[in-house]
Formats: sequence, C-alpha cells, structure tokens
Amino acid sequence: MRVPLVLLILFSFVGLIPNLGAADKSETQIFYLSIINFLALVFLLVTKEVKQFNKDKRFKLPFHIIAFATFTLISIVSIIFSINKVESFRILTFVIIYFLSIFNIHELLKHVDAKKYLINIFLSLIIIELFAVYSQYLFDYFNSGSNVILRSQRYSGITGNVNITSFILVFKMPILFYLILKSNKTYKNIFYSILILLITFLIFEVLITRGAILSILLISLIILLYVIYNKTQISSFKLKLIYILLPIMFVTFFNKVSDSSSNAIERVASITESTDRSTFERKIFWGIGLKEFSKRPLIGNGIGSYKLNSIKSYLPYMNQYIVPYHAHNDYIEILAETGILGFISYFSIFLFFLYVLVSKKTYSTYRNKPPKLFFFLALSIIVFIGDSLINFPFSRPVQFIYLALVINTISVFYLADNTLPQTIKFKNKPKITLLFLILISSGLILSSKRLYSSSKDQYLLLGSFNSSSLNISLDQLEEFGMDYPNIAATTIPLKTLKAISYLKKGKLDSVQTLLHKGQNENPFLPISQTYLGYYHYLKGDIDSSLFYSKIAFDKQPNNPVHFAHYIVGLNSLKDSLKIDSAYHKIVDNFKNYDPIIDKIYTTALAGIIDKDEENNFLSKVEERLFENHDPQTKANIYILKLGFKNARIADSLNKEGNKFFQNKQYDLAARSFSEAAELNPLELPYHENAANAYLQISELDKAIEYADYVIKNSKKQSGKSNYIKALAYYEKGDFFNACEQIKLSYENGFNSSRALISAFCR
Repeated sequence: MRVPLVLLILFSFVGLIPNLGAADKSETQIFYLSIINFLALVFLLVTKEVKQFNKDKRFKLPFHIIAFATFTLISIVSIIFSINKVESFRILTFVIIYFLSIFNIHELLKHVDAKKYLINIFLSLIIIELFAVYSQYLFDYFNSGSNVILRSQRYSGITGNVNITSFILVFKMPILFYLILKSNKTYKNIFYSILILLITFLIFEVLITRGAILSILLISLIILLYVIYNKTQISSFKLKLIYILLPIMFVTFFNKVSDSSSNAIERVASITESTDRSTFERKIFWGIGLKEFSKRPLIGNGIGSYKLNSIKSYLPYMNQYIVPYHAHNDYIEILAETGILGFISYFSIFLFFLYVLVSKKTYSTYRNKPPKLFFFLALSIIVFIGDSLINFPFSRPVQFIYLALVINTISVFYLADNTLPQTIKFKNKPKITLLFLILISSGLILSSKRLYSSSKDQYLLLGSFNSSSLNISLDQLEEFGMDYPNIAATTIPLKTLKAISYLKKGKLDSVQTLLHKGQNENPFLPISQTYLGYYHYLKGDIDSSLFYSKIAFDKQPNNPVHFAHYIVGLNSLKDSLKIDSAYHKIVDNFKNYDPIIDKIYTTALAGIIDKDEENNFLSKVEERLFENHDPQTKANIYILKLGFKNARIADSLNKEGNKFFQNKQYDLAARSFSEAAELNPLELPYHENAANAYLQISELDKAIEYADYVIKNSKKQSGKSNYIKALAYYEKGDFFNACEQIKLSYENGFNSSRALISAFCR
C-alpha cells in the first residue's frame, strides 16, 4: 500500500526537518513527529476496522514495545519526585512520542517489505547526509586554500551538530557492509565501498568525533571476525571483505602519516588522559548522575530532572550559566531520573535484541547460509549503545527514530516468522486502543506545538541575553509564554530571562515578581538572585541589593555577573575591604577565572581609594594583574598605583610626544616621552618611545638607558628595544655590543633586524 510507505518515509525524514526558527532543533522534530504519529494512528484505525487486516481484532505487540511502554509508565510515576514538574512533562512529551513512533513504525512495516524499505531508506539517507556535509566542506576547502576549520559546525550537515552527524552515519554503515557481502555486482560493490571511504574520511579527517571513530574500528573488527568464522558456502564471500576494510584501512593509514592536525588516533587516545577536558567533564557528569541515583534508587528523581539536580554539584566548576544538560550517558541519566525500574525497562530492549543475536537458535538457523541483514542491524544497535555510553542520543529524535526503524525491522522481518526466539506478546482490542492513542496523540500535538513555539521565543530571549542587545520589543515580551515550558534549554527560568529583558529596557514594574517566580522554578541556579540584587540596586535599596547579590555570589563566585552585581553594591558603600575579600575568593580558588574579574575589581577600587591605600590591596596580585592585556584594567591599575591625576597627565604627555615625533620634532618628543615615563614608570611603551626619540637626536646614552629599562622589566620581549640599543651602540662605534643586540632583537621576533645582522656582525 502507498499510504504506509509514505508515512514511513515521513518518519525516516525527521532529520531533514530544518530548525524553522527554534533554538533547539529537537523541539521542531518532536512537533513534526507528533503530527506524523497522529496521521499514522488514524490510518491504522481505518485499516484495522474497515479493511480488517487483523481478523482476530487483536494486537500482538512484541517485547520491545511492551518494554518501552513500561518505561513510559515508570517515567510518568517518577514525576511525583521531580523538582520541576513542568519540565518533567516536557520530557515526558518526548518519551510518549517516542513510544508512539515505535508502535506506529512497527505496525506500518507490516504493510511493506520491511527489509527492502530499510535498505533503500538508509542508503538514500547516507547519500543525502554525505552530500550535505561534503558540499560545504569542498566549497570551503577550495575557496580557502585548503585551510578549513576542523570540527566546524559548518560541516554538521542536516543535523546541525558534528557529533550527531558522525554517529548517524556510522549507525547506517552496517547496511553498506551487508550490501557488499550480498552483492555479486562489482560496480555496486565499488559504489558501496566509495560510500564507506567517504564516511570514514569525513569522520577521521573533518568531524574527528572520537566515539564515532572507535565505533568504526569496532564494527570493522566484528565484521572481520564474522567473515573469518562464517561457514558460508559462497566462495567469494571472504574476497568481498576488501571492499569493506580497504577504505577504512586507507583512511586510518593516511590520517596517521599525514601532516594533518586531525590525527584521529591521537585524539582517540586522549580519551584516557586526565587533562582532556571532555573526558574530565564526563567523569564529573557521570559521578553526579550516580550520586542522584543513590538518593532514590527505585523510582528515581523524576524524568527530566537531571539537568536541574546536577547544578548543585556542578556549581564549583561553572563560571557562566552552562550547566550539565545531560549526563553524557543515557543509562546513568535514566538511572538518576527513573531509578532501577526505568533503567531495566529501557535497557532490556537492547539486551533482548543482543540475546537474539547470540542465541543458539539463531546460530543454528543461519549457520552455513548467506549473510542475513539481521546480523548487520545488530551492529547498528551496538553503535547506538556505544553512543549512549558517552553521549545522549535518547534526547535526539533523529537518532531515536533511526533506532526504531532498525529494531522494528528486526522484529517484523525476522522475529515474526517463528524461526527465531519469540517475543512476549500482548493482546487487547485494537479499536479502543487506537482511539485512546489518537486522543493522547492529539494532546501531544498541542504540547509539542507549545514546546516548538517556546523554543522560537527562547531563540530571541537567549540571543538577547547572550549578546546584551535590545532587539525584542515590549509587545513581543508580553506575548512570550512562560509557563510551559518554564525553563529554557539552558535551565535559566523563562520568567527570569523575561525579567532581565525588562531590566535592560528600564521597565521595572513586574521584574521583582518574575524573578521570584523564576527562582522557584530553578532554585539551584543563582541567576534570579543576582538579578534581584541588581534590581534593588537600580531601585536604590542597597541593603536588599547586597542581600540577594551576596547569596548569588556565595553560591557561584566564579561568575562575572555575580561578582559585578555584588561589587556594585559594595562600591556604593565604598567598602574596599569586602571588595578585596570577594576578589581573592575568586583568584585564590579558581585557576581559570574570567579575566573580566580583574577589570571589575580594579575599576571598583580605582573609584573609591587613592594611591596611598593601594598597597593594602594590590600587593598580593600586582604581578598577575599586570599580565592582563585589557587596556581598561591596566588603566585602572595605573590609577591605583599612581593616582588618577598622574596617570592622566602621563597619558596626555605620551600623546603629545607622539605628535612631536610625527612632526620630526625629536627633542620635544624626547622630553614629553621621558616626563610621561617618569610619571608612569609602569607603562613600558613610554620608555621605549623615549629611547627612540633620544636615538634620533643622538643622545645615545639616554637612548640605551631607556631601552635597558624596557628590556629589564618586560616579561615578553618584542626585540624593538634591543634594536634601538643596537643602533645606539653602532653610532657610538661599539660594534661588538651592536652585533649582540641586533642578534637578540632578531631572536626576540623583531624581523626588521634581520637585514642589519650582516652589516653589524662582520
């Protein structure tokens, strides 16, 4: 029938759906799936009752559908313990839509040739996905002189994410293995082999996704062992292995010996290094998940709760509002959210299909027979399991639908003929069941439509928040829904984002109420409290400002926003001691803090203390502060060290000296530069400018003196002062020292020195 085929194609093409203005593509995809599920259920209702395909009027549901239905029910029960039930209902929308998708794809595959459909659709998707990436990559490669940025999101293809693209390609690679071993046409095998080459090259050389690289190597090893130990009677079977392994071996060898910075083997090896940031973070995320699981091991802490509960443990590692959205291990996350019951019901799906693969009955059934697609689809399941160990494919509709296609094809094509171990079957009246599911599906359309609309609003809200722009009108803000969902993908409460937008526009009327509500919806992220502090500061209530901003600062000190809001209140009271204490709480405990902290600190102190007090505050951190390259930070340090008046006069004298120098009034320039250097000895360019000016009027000793000052006090030499010294020594007739200085100048990176080496060093 045409209708089931069309519906299956619509399911399969979920990955081709664009964002359509949403902040998160998964929200668009889940809304799309809710519509396709509704259409599929209506078709099944008509088919079952009018066409009477199932004459006994009973559904026979396989084990994996019953298992996922059980997982769905456990997820519903777990909401009782959720810290944010609205967010749990959001994730539950995904779970139920996944269940309906598995159910519908299973029933639709009964009306088509499931095996033929899966092969054709996966082959088509591989070609589409490769074209989407390579078209952009080759365009950049030839238009940039081969200087492309590896792992760039520009090469993420239809998914918008390089990791997802890598894994969905590897997930479908076993289909190519099967086609090669099955086909006797050389031209077809060459074509399939080229596709394997393109996938492998893309993942090893461009996307460089470590988990995907390991998956390719693993399934290659399995297929090698499969061929070696297979007792097939097809004589050419083992010879076809070259079409599979040669492209993979070639890319691996090329990657190893080439000068490319994409050395995939080294990147894979870095997984075990303690210094690797992604590995370090994953260990933290896994530890947090297991800790949350231990609190309520039976039923979990509520579906969708990990991203919120994890903030408490992850705050010491955060300097912005980037939280662990996922545990980067679906099984640990499911354990934390739905407990051991949810984990068993979900993971049993994979265990069942792997059991079928290795069972004695399977082996005896297919021994001495040509390769069956079943074995190769099992490789796809293994890839998905591996991806789930280090990522979160459960949260990505495109990956879950591909999994649903695979497991349902195995169920319909291989398990229905009674030759393999049987699934548990479940019977009930189809009409009532379908009507009930259609009713649920209608509600899911409304829910997922709201999630999609909110995601579009979040795109604007988060864009405004991150860029500090004011591109959202008050009318737009009023229209944004804040109740479902009530937190953004970043876990920032939507009411808080709305309040921040109001603050930027100077509209303070409802800000306080929104921030308090936002705090209730995510009590672990201190963003609402820090902006409550800023709100009270704008209202002139310094006591309340300090109360809220200090709470936020104490919870997450290594956050520039929290530090700034707290310092603003302390600055109003001219409390330099607490400002200094807050600053040291950050620099003494966080190695990789944001340099803007220095700027906030020095700006605050420069406004409330004079140079006679500075030693009490700068002595411990003076050396490190001078390494900050921010001009404003340095200007504030000069004010603290020299006093505002001296710093300002020195800057004016330097500007004056530059004008004299440009007009070739070198004597006046030398005087201005030397006076600037005397007033501000911390600014080394003043001394270097003075040295250059004195060189022009042949006051060589002074030129050498000022150049020496720069050389002795510079942590990073530029070579320019050595160059000035070399010219001064040469003019004095001291050729030995001139030669030494010109060599040092060149060694320190001053390229103009190179032409003079032969002249000075004869």
